[in-house]
Amino acid sequence: MRQANDALTAESLSDPLTGLGNRRLLAQSWPDLRRQPHLAVILIDLDHFKRINDRYGHAVGDVVLREVAMLIQRLKEPQDMALRWGGEEFLLLLPGLDAQRALALGERIRLAVRAHRFSDPSLNDVQVTCSLGVSHWPLLPTLRERDLGGSIELADFAMYRVKSQGRDATAALVPGAQATPMLLTAPATDIERLVHAGVLHWLAPC
Repeated sequence: MRQANDALTAESLSDPLTGLGNRRLLAQSWPDLRRQPHLAVILIDLDHFKRINDRYGHAVGDVVLREVAMLIQRLKEPQDMALRWGGEEFLLLLPGLDAQRALALGERIRLAVRAHRFSDPSLNDVQVTCSLGVSHWPLLPTLRERDLGGSIELADFAMYRVKSQGRDATAALVPGAQATPMLLTAPATDIERLVHAGVLHWLAPC
């Protein structure tokens, strides 16, 4: 009975398609994760994934999701947490890494996805790419009591900037020299204005 309960618990914390963790796992793990000095955050979104589903069908789309998840698992460290965040989007939490080092991992993942040849024969001539956004937690030392929401939001802004500039790239958005707790917790209505004011700062892979 105990083994059955443990199996049910594990299933409830993982995505049934990819085997990665889900949002419930993050919520359960957050009390332990927040004890880390800092975490890097990577959001990964597959480019033009709807076209794959529309052209080849959802079964083939599922192959792409499973094999991208496999690549992420292979490239991350054992202590890193990989989640299916929703649809064709994945979230990586990297204990002990800053945004610059996370950018390097993001680039390795991006290039691995770009080079991967998928097992479904209908995808023989299809190249899948992804766009990645990076940030870190806590945004400032004085914001350690905050959850990951603000950090994920900055990673999301970075990812959508990549999308708007042609996709298939990695960028990071982090607090700048003029960042204050008040500015970082206010609604972000104009990212580029905040970057110009030194509140936020873009990073690109070295």
